[in-house]
Amino acid sequence: MSNSDSAPQPPVPPSSPGPAPAGAPQLSQGQMILLGALVVLLVSSFLPWYHVGIPSYSIGGQKIGGGSINANGWHQIGSFAWILVIIALVVEAARSFGALPLDAAKAALASAGIGALAALFVLIYVIVRLSDGGLGFGFWIGVVGLIGLVYGLFDLVKSGDVLNTAKSLQGNAPGNA
Repeated sequence: MSNSDSAPQPPVPPSSPGPAPAGAPQLSQGQMILLGALVVLLVSSFLPWYHVGIPSYSIGGQKIGGGSINANGWHQIGSFAWILVIIALVVEAARSFGALPLDAAKAALASAGIGALAALFVLIYVIVRLSDGGLGFGFWIGVVGLIGLVYGLFDLVKSGDVLNTAKSLQGNAPGNA
């Protein structure tokens, strides 16, 4: 009897994905949104945020100048905002991998604090750019990233011990007896 004459085998059920490999972080939905929004914001900072018009002049009937240039997000207060976004991204990534020398609740508080500061300065920069007119597509991607950052921070605060940790740290402050 050959192998082709053997009884048919039952179909093998698809295997379920096993547990995450050792060392892989288990991220909550809020952490994933927060990390994604920070990456989107960082990428958008290098894209054109606004267009600056250059006036043209006529000298002796000859037109000189004119046109426009694109400016990315790294101008004026934007530089500070993007540095905060980079710091928030590093803190959140370190927290996700358990590399912060803090317990989980204090690490979440640190991540929420620097993320909120980054969100504040990005919001200020967005408001400043709104008054410039001539907005580029990097601006709109940045707005989407800012909305994601705020949502991720809200989810982080809502689902974690951020408020309780802040209250306990406030109660342990010197002068509070």
